[in-house]
Amino acid sequence: MTMSEIPAIALVGPGAIGTTVAAALHEAGRRPTICGRSAHVRLTLEFDGGQIVVPGPVLTDPHGISDKFDLVFVAVKSTQTASAAPWLSSLCDARTVVCVLQNGVEQIDLFKPFASGSAVLPSVV
Repeated sequence: MTMSEIPAIALVGPGAIGTTVAAALHEAGRRPTICGRSAHVRLTLEFDGGQIVVPGPVLTDPHGISDKFDLVFVAVKSTQTASAAPWLSSLCDARTVVCVLQNGVEQIDLFKPFASGSAVLPSVV
């Protein structure tokens, strides 16, 4: 797989972990497409000494996605894996890298069936 020089990035699950990752991407000059259950105009990460505001919107309809992404971060709880499946179908194709941001050791097995042939990378949060 070859990513473009500026990869298209999506993030599924803008909770505490997802918002932190979105804020880090935003601070690095990237603007991820943010996908979740609840619509928001923006995300705000508050921390000691300040806040980072990440422009939205948070998209809520996976069927409204027409583009495929180079990199998809998935920051949902393991109990929400099946509910993230429609997002993965809409966001991913065989060239996408899916980075699962959750604790556990079965991430590849849990997400591979939903990842449209994408490479699934486990991580520990």
